Amino acid sequence: GMPITEFCNKHKVPLRERLQLFVKVCEAVQHAHQKGIIHRDLKPSNILVELEDVRAVPKVIDFGIAKALQQPLTERTLYTGMSQMVGTPPYMSPEQAELNSLDVDTRSDVYSLGAVLYACLTGRPPFQAATSMATVMQLLSREPVSPRALNPDIDSDVETICLKCLEKDPERRYQSAGELTEELDRYLTGIPIQA
Repeated sequence: GMPITEFCNKHKVPLRERLQLFVKVCEAVQHAHQKGIIHRDLKPSNILVELEDVRAVPKVIDFGIAKALQQPLTERTLYTGMSQMVGTPPYMSPEQAELNSLDVDTRSDVYSLGAVLYACLTGRPPFQAATSMATVMQLLSREPVSPRALNPDIDSDVETICLKCLEKDPERRYQSAGELTEELDRYLTGIPIQA
């Protein structure tokens, strides 16, 4: 497969079909969350899409820095050292970027899903790559450019969904990938979304 953003651009996937594809990604992430796993590195290159017959099938890969919510992932659990950045800056949540953060939960993956959705809709991540931790924190404290400013084909409901994922305060985001999936499903079936 190829990264989801590359797949969408190469195949000129229409907006509605991008959202339908993204729902499948959210369902996969929700499945991991239900099993007590937080991915912590969701980005386009970890969401590969391949064509099976004529259907686009996304696969979430690389759980190398995943975090178990309840139990160790393996018999030999590896621990991340304090003051080490874990994840990919343009797609990581503000709370994950904090070097002393130990309370990252499913809402951090929701933020990353929002950043991937933003990239699928606009062709770029909400924040460009940074070279230092200070720059990462500076970027994450800003609000992203409106997706509609970058792609006028995006309607206000889709923009609202995307930006809710990218809220700085985890309490203001969707609380799970499942909740995000439900909101996208409502939009795709014509039911008004909840702001």
